[in-house]
Amino acid sequence: MIPHLHRTYKKVRRFFATPVSDLHLPGHRVARVYRDKKPAFPAGTVSALLFIMAFGVLFAAKLEKSASAETGGTLTPITRIDAAEINSEWNTINPASGEQTTIPSASLENAAYQYATDESATLDVEAVLVPQRITIISSSRDGRIADMPLHNGDRFSKGDVLLRYDCDDLKAEARMAALEKDLSTKKAKGSQELFKLEVISDIEHLGLISEREKATAREKLYQARLEHCTIRADFDGRVTNRLANIGEYTRTDRVLMEVASSEPLHAEFLVPSKWLRWINVGAPLNITIGETSRSYGATITRIYGEVDPVSQSIQIVARLNNYTDPLLPGMSGQATLDINSIRGAGISGYLEQPPDRIP
Repeated sequence: MIPHLHRTYKKVRRFFATPVSDLHLPGHRVARVYRDKKPAFPAGTVSALLFIMAFGVLFAAKLEKSASAETGGTLTPITRIDAAEINSEWNTINPASGEQTTIPSASLENAAYQYATDESATLDVEAVLVPQRITIISSSRDGRIADMPLHNGDRFSKGDVLLRYDCDDLKAEARMAALEKDLSTKKAKGSQELFKLEVISDIEHLGLISEREKATAREKLYQARLEHCTIRADFDGRVTNRLANIGEYTRTDRVLMEVASSEPLHAEFLVPSKWLRWINVGAPLNITIGETSRSYGATITRIYGEVDPVSQSIQIVARLNNYTDPLLPGMSGQATLDINSIRGAGISGYLEQPPDRIP
């Protein structure tokens, strides 16, 4: 340690001194004599620096000796760990002992999410099947029902007749409107020639043209009413509830029939609002139907926009994936949600990334 201190002292002395001459002493190496120059620092600065440096050397030597004694005379090398060497199964260094330790993969996965997995990673709730589209057909006019070709459970295609009224009176009125239109059209055409010959005034000519336009509009009105006499299907589906019969007289707004689309069914269920931490649109789940005792894959398609403040629950809609069983609306079962499966599909919770913010 003394040689180190001596060399340090010589370096400091050279910094604050100026060489004068070289003396060749007998039996010795060439010695360089220095003459002190006026220090660039206040008096005592050099001594203070030498004291601090000497104290640092002594303290470092003491630490080195203490560490060597604790490790049996050898120092434990410090190993640098590259982040790429840490995989999803192992963290190879324990900071305290340097031993290999195991970290569950679930802990590493949860680190990427804002909310940790609940103690119970699965949730089972009651679910009911519903059609994608439901239409309630009400009476559009007062009158008698002339035809209802479909009964409960019957299937239909888009454009098929679901109900037809007895509209003989409207047909007669539409016929009268058509005749008036023809007559007014002929009058307007003749008035054009008379107006050119200056037989009639421009006011009379414009009056005949106006009558023709009124007759045309009246005919269109009756034609539209005739179209309402026949109700046709807007989509492929089946009758779920027939509430009227042929020959009955109905009044406006009376419910006559309920129909549902034949598209893949949806499932509706309630979940605790706390689960919005983990579920979101696109999350996978399984639905077990009681009538078939089979499990079907499904995907969440809609989350309602309000939490029930009393039950602290929210309604969820999921679409059943490809299935071949003849499932019907109203069948019920159990929906099973698994947080690990949802995160395995790359889905973040609604509270972490609402659907309107998903890129």
